[in-house]
Amino acid sequence: MKARNENGNIVVYSEQQMKQKFNRFQLANGSDVNLFYASAKEVLEENGFFDVVIPTLMAGERLGAIYFDEAENVFAYPIEQIPPKTDTEIKSEVKNNSEFKKQELIQVKMEKMIVEEAQTLTDNSEILANKDLFPFWGVGMVLKLDQKVQAFDGVDLKLYKVVQAHTTQADWQPFNNPTLFTEIAPPGQVPVWKQPTGAQDAYAINAAISFEGKYYKSKIAANTYSPTAYPAGWEEITESEAQALV
Repeated sequence: MKARNENGNIVVYSEQQMKQKFNRFQLANGSDVNLFYASAKEVLEENGFFDVVIPTLMAGERLGAIYFDEAENVFAYPIEQIPPKTDTEIKSEVKNNSEFKKQELIQVKMEKMIVEEAQTLTDNSEILANKDLFPFWGVGMVLKLDQKVQAFDGVDLKLYKVVQAHTTQADWQPFNNPTLFTEIAPPGQVPVWKQPTGAQDAYAINAAISFEGKYYKSKIAANTYSPTAYPAGWEEITESEAQALV
């Protein structure tokens, strides 16, 4: 670290700052020098750059204003004793710390309240508009019926609703476990038919699906069949008609 007096002000330079600012420099004798920052100590001192000595501080001490120590030919900092805090300063510090902690507690409580309130939403449009409020799925979570979680399907982040209360396990991920989760798809996105595993994820009457490149709506309640397995349970419709139903 170096420093020099520039127009009455002592300016301190780190090694990196010396390299950046004084790669090329005009010496006091008028000649230009490349890589000036790497010059010999005598050359640097001839042009006003001297070492900076920073003393080791003990408890209750602080650095004073930098000055040039002519006896040692270096820039140095005097050591000053930190004056004890006044009662007013101590009280102000305690009060400020208390206020800071209060704001932290309020933030935590408000966040918890907002996240819990989001779990009570039932309208899919509102749920999707607030999807970032829902927790990410992870192993060991105790999930209740209708609780919402975010989870990855490959690299796609999706939102799921719990259809059966359970404690999560590594092999029970939302994307491949329709007995425990159902995807909350964006409005207008027709879900691809998946084989239901029971009443909890069966298709309701008028539920729209895409299946083998076509669109259908269920003609029966609690539909667990595909359009090919039970054609009477499905009615083929257009894509726009299907989008209107989701």
